[in-house]
Amino acid sequence: MRIYFDGIIYSWHKYGGIRKYFDELMAHLPSSAQSTLLVREPHYGLPDNKNVKIEDLPLTKILWPEASYPYLKRLFSPLYGRKIDSYFKSVREGVFHSTYFTTYPSLKIPQVLTVHDMTYERFPEFFQSLGGRRFIQQKKRCIEQAEAVICVSRATKESLREMYDVAEEKLTVIHHGISKIFNLSPERPTREELVRKYDLSRPFFLFVGYRGRYKNFPFFARSFARFNLDKGFDLVLVGGEALAREEHKNLISLGMRGRVKHLLNISEIELKSLYQLCEAFVFPSLDEGFGLPILEGLGCGARVVASDLPVFREIAGDQLSYFDPRDEQSLIDALEQVVDKKISEKEIRTISENISNTYTWDKCAEKTMDLYEKLARKPKL
Repeated sequence: MRIYFDGIIYSWHKYGGIRKYFDELMAHLPSSAQSTLLVREPHYGLPDNKNVKIEDLPLTKILWPEASYPYLKRLFSPLYGRKIDSYFKSVREGVFHSTYFTTYPSLKIPQVLTVHDMTYERFPEFFQSLGGRRFIQQKKRCIEQAEAVICVSRATKESLREMYDVAEEKLTVIHHGISKIFNLSPERPTREELVRKYDLSRPFFLFVGYRGRYKNFPFFARSFARFNLDKGFDLVLVGGEALAREEHKNLISLGMRGRVKHLLNISEIELKSLYQLCEAFVFPSLDEGFGLPILEGLGCGARVVASDLPVFREIAGDQLSYFDPRDEQSLIDALEQVVDKKISEKEIRTISENISNTYTWDKCAEKTMDLYEKLARKPKL
């Protein structure tokens, strides 16, 4: 059975959880899935997977500079919509899985959509631009058109049903997995080598990823600065965009000059070592659909301090230190708790093994493949 993926996520995102989800899903599907990736140009690289057939649909033969991608992806988007729609006119068998809220009028095969979160709908104040409003409309249209919608958590499923009139039988909850690299074993570069490379001589707390909007970073920075007044911790930021001038000013005004290190473009192996080294990993989001970094951190033995959200309790239970993401004192208390209350190596190992055994990409791919096969047996109306 052939599974078709459009490559829009590889054109729109260089990094991120959704891109990682499709990388891992395609890598762990059985060879019987016969995955085909429809490639749009330009793109930020494709999955290195011999089991995925790459179907290149070029518009031009020009090798575009990466700096032009944000402009070109918007310019080319309607053209690729028509090109992929034309491609599907001759496709009669298989399943189509959209990588980023796309649908095509000519589709005659079942459509699958993965909803990763409902943040745009739950926090519209962060997405007031024309692009944000259009995205919500497009997402709703794709949910309506899809024969099956995968929700990455029960919390996401419940939020979706609150926002949209979607039949229960159309929705399937399939949790993410975590990469096998996120475990307790040491890697090269060793932790000692990483400390020297990035000058991590002082104990530090860790923040990973995008810092804007619902990620709640300004709240975290204020809380951390208050917590750290009489302590000697550093704050290590990983990924996201380079710190903007305003962010620099805010951090300095909070008394954190010389206490913040921002590491861009690090490898997964280095991220693993940072999880292992940190005093705690902090995840202060106002909303998430799943929370993959939480599981990665727990898998590596990190103490994790996280917003008290239903989805985090769903995936990690009582293995986290929770706080109210709108109450600075609540976060300060949680940070104090992880510093004061140490846990044993045995407890750390038990948590890591539980996470690694519960959340695997093999399980995710197996359940997704079951859904594909179920849809393929049912003719599209």
